[in-house]
Amino acid sequence: MHARTLPPRPRDRRPAGTAATAVLLLLAAAGFLTACGGGGGGAPPIVAPSNLTYAASPVLYRTDAPITPNVPTMDGDPVDTWTCNPALPSGLVLGADGTISGTPTGPVPAGDYEITAENGGGLDSVMINIEVRWEESKSLLVKDSLTDADIRHFLDRTHFGFSQTHYDQIGGGGFAAFVDAMTTFGDTSTLENDAKNAYLVDATNDPEGLFPSERDLARYYLYLIMNNGNPFQENLAFKWHDHFATATTVLGGANRHYFIEHLNLWRHNGAGNLRQLLIDMTRDKAMLVWLDGISNTDSQPNENFSREFFELFCLGVDIEYDQQDIVEGARAFTGYRQRFDSNTGLNFIEFDPNRHDHDAKIVLGQTIPAQTAGAGETDDYEAMVDIVLTTNEASTGVSRVGQWIVRSLLEYFCYADPDPVVINELANDLRDGGWELKPVLMKLFQSEAFFSSKAKEGFVKGPVEHVVGFMRATNLVGSEGTIDDRLRLMGHRPTQPPTVDGWPGGTQWLSAQGMVDRANLLNYLTEQEQSDQQALGITALDLLPAPAATSTETVDSLAERLNVQLSAAERTTLVTYLDTERDNSGTANPDPFDPVGDAGEAEQRVRGLLWILGQHPTYQTR
Repeated sequence: MHARTLPPRPRDRRPAGTAATAVLLLLAAAGFLTACGGGGGGAPPIVAPSNLTYAASPVLYRTDAPITPNVPTMDGDPVDTWTCNPALPSGLVLGADGTISGTPTGPVPAGDYEITAENGGGLDSVMINIEVRWEESKSLLVKDSLTDADIRHFLDRTHFGFSQTHYDQIGGGGFAAFVDAMTTFGDTSTLENDAKNAYLVDATNDPEGLFPSERDLARYYLYLIMNNGNPFQENLAFKWHDHFATATTVLGGANRHYFIEHLNLWRHNGAGNLRQLLIDMTRDKAMLVWLDGISNTDSQPNENFSREFFELFCLGVDIEYDQQDIVEGARAFTGYRQRFDSNTGLNFIEFDPNRHDHDAKIVLGQTIPAQTAGAGETDDYEAMVDIVLTTNEASTGVSRVGQWIVRSLLEYFCYADPDPVVINELANDLRDGGWELKPVLMKLFQSEAFFSSKAKEGFVKGPVEHVVGFMRATNLVGSEGTIDDRLRLMGHRPTQPPTVDGWPGGTQWLSAQGMVDRANLLNYLTEQEQSDQQALGITALDLLPAPAATSTETVDSLAERLNVQLSAAERTTLVTYLDTERDNSGTANPDPFDPVGDAGEAEQRVRGLLWILGQHPTYQTR
């Protein structure tokens, strides 16, 4: 903040008040005014404003909330008029006493504003610097600095849960570099081969793993989710698996192998190019079976895939399209068929031009030209994707597909019911960036919106997120088989979304039976699986902040690791739990926690503590 006194204004506008006042004072001192009949009863001279300052400058304001009034101070007589050049940002007002107040309505870059106070004696001005940003939940500016709690929130939301390895990587290489690396999906063939050998291959009957069962595929996918060194890759793929929901339940022994390619579409390209992802999705073998693409022909068009292409995958319910667009889209999506190879015993899918409608179609007001009878699938399938990608909201010019996809990402990673300001900015970025998803994801995960208090209100974890996050945070892993069995009973088996709408969400996961199932699954990980875990060298004591950690340090550290917020009373109760032993009759006796002197007893208490923390209300959200 800096103040300055302006030079006198030109005489043709008004007298130079400060100089005139000085002259009058000198004449009065010499008795001149009295001699000339001026008399001593005249009004005292007006003292011009001086030393004008404001309580705060520079200032950063946020939209959507009243600012703290910025009050001026100065010397001199009362001010007649206050002015500002240029005008204050929209929503801010300059009061009659010079106070700046109000509620900013939109972002404004940092800039200087000259505030002038003036009265009959003269004037004074001060320059203050004002910047206005969107309220944090609307702001996609990079968050200036991250707290420890911010990093844990980030890992909880993007990596299924906290892990010390990823936490250390962020601290070592910087946050921006970490986000760049996690959104770059490298070669995972070794992981996939390990999963294939573990769950798809039968050395005697199916050495190539081409005839998996539904159970085999679910456990294959769980292996990938649980063991990928870049959990974000699997988290994002699981999000797309829900968005473009397709299940193994419609597949049989001869075509269930389609699903491996289907999963890898999301796993390998989930942060890649959206246009290519949509094109590949329209031709995906599992999708063609799931939504009847293989029975959609020129002579008997099937609208199933066309309807979901518009409604669920690209635009949203009743956005831009109508029934005629669905009909025309169904005509465009004709031509694929499924056949059987008697030599391999497997089904395969191919495009048959004789089953494709080659006539012109009009979709969303755009014409797909007629084709020659021998044309392949490239023309219509890519044309349908390009038509929806060029469909914009009339009032804003923002891409409708961009809005729908960005909304879906925000509602999974950031917060529910995202603001149009955020949706539209990211949608424009997606379109203007040639439909590349990685830059949009990088911008989102580094933004103020992602770390805002609204984003930290959290989402209810589905059973997969709940158990996978617990395993990743504690290293207390279980077998894919047992976890698959439990998830199937809980209605959240990977590879089997119940409908084309995907899985239910929110509090629907928190039924009474659902909470019992969660507790039982964590009991399996903390107690029933203990001998197998310790055979692998996995112990709960490895999670302690130090080998000789106290009970209080242990409670605080593990609650932080699981992102559990304990009340003071809960914290005291859990500390007491670690410092207590129960005899065979159930009587509680004081017995201080001693991980060095009594490691076996300490191991059991830490496992019990983890089980309790895993049932805490705040652990049910991410």
